[in-house]
Amino acid sequence: GPTTVFVKVETSGENSCHAVKELVIEFLPVPTPVSFDNRVVCDGFILPALPVGQKYFSESGGNGTEYTAGQKLGKGEYQIYVYASNKECFKESTFTLIVRDCTLPKGISPNGDGNNDYLDLADYHAEYISIYNRYGTLVYDKKDYRNEWFGHSNKGEQLPEGTYFMVLKTPVNTIEGWIYLSREIK
Repeated sequence: GPTTVFVKVETSGENSCHAVKELVIEFLPVPTPVSFDNRVVCDGFILPALPVGQKYFSESGGNGTEYTAGQKLGKGEYQIYVYASNKECFKESTFTLIVRDCTLPKGISPNGDGNNDYLDLADYHAEYISIYNRYGTLVYDKKDYRNEWFGHSNKGEQLPEGTYFMVLKTPVNTIEGWIYLSREIK
C-alpha cells in the first residue's frame, strides 16, 4: 500500500537552509499472469478470456503480435506469452500450443488386443460426444469425454459390431462422422 516518506534537502555553508517535503510512494503489486499447460489440439484453439491487465503476445516482454481473447488459432505451432503489467513492472508466463490437422478415427476394435480398444479423441479436448446406432437411437453420450468409449452403451452393455454415427463438440466446432465398431480378433 501507500507509504509516506519525508525528504529533507539541505544546502551547506554559512547560509545553509533546508526544506522538508512529504512524498507518498505506492508500491503496486505485479499481477500474476494466467498460466496454461502446453497442449496439442485438433480442430483449432480459441484463446480464453484473461483478467484485466493481461494480454497474449507472440514474443516475450509484450512484443510481437498481440493475440486477442476469443481469437481462433488454426493449424501451426505457437509459443504464446501471457503478459501481466501494473504500468511499471511486468510478469509473464508462456505455453506452447500445437494445432494439428487431425482426422477422426474410422473405427475401434475393443477386443483386448491393446490396439484401438477405445475411441481416442484426446487431442480434440471433447466437451461432449454422442454416439447413435444406425436407426438414429442415442446409445452413448458423455460430457468432458476422455477416451472412455469401448463400444458400450450408456448402460454399460456391449454394443453389436457395426457402423455408428458420432457427434463431437469441441471448444471450437461440432464435428460429425461415422465410426465402425469391430469385435473380431484377428
